[in-house]
Amino acid sequence: MAGTEKTSSSEANKLTRSQWVNLFCIGSVHFACAICVSIQAPFYPKEAESKGASATEHGLVFGIFELVSFLVSPLLGKYMNEIGPKIVLNTGIFIAGICCMLFGLLDLLTGHIIFISLSFLIRIIESLGASAATVAAFAITAEMFPDKVAVTF
Repeated sequence: MAGTEKTSSSEANKLTRSQWVNLFCIGSVHFACAICVSIQAPFYPKEAESKGASATEHGLVFGIFELVSFLVSPLLGKYMNEIGPKIVLNTGIFIAGICCMLFGLLDLLTGHIIFISLSFLIRIIESLGASAATVAAFAITAEMFPDKVAVTF
């Protein structure tokens, strides 16, 4: 009896090929959003200082991302059903991706004020996109695997 229960339990935890593909795609979204947060860390401080920014200023540019994410994520979760998680996911990925590319073009600017101002603006919008993608990815995962939430997270 104990062996039968173990087999049925392990069969219940197995994922289909389609589920694995979906998990890989959702995991890629989480990975890409994490890259949005951290990829600038090795490059941005030196570039910001060359434009006349202080350590406080470029530290705040990094911090604003997490602050916006903290503030907007509950709102995204609240309105997820009205908007639709797939729309939120795709829109969030698009916004975050465009902002990552725009952030890479900031080195072409020459003035201190315009550099810092656009840095803040781009990071705020990027955070909105990355937060939307992350919240939607969690919602989609929970919807796709209602009986296996612990396995997928």
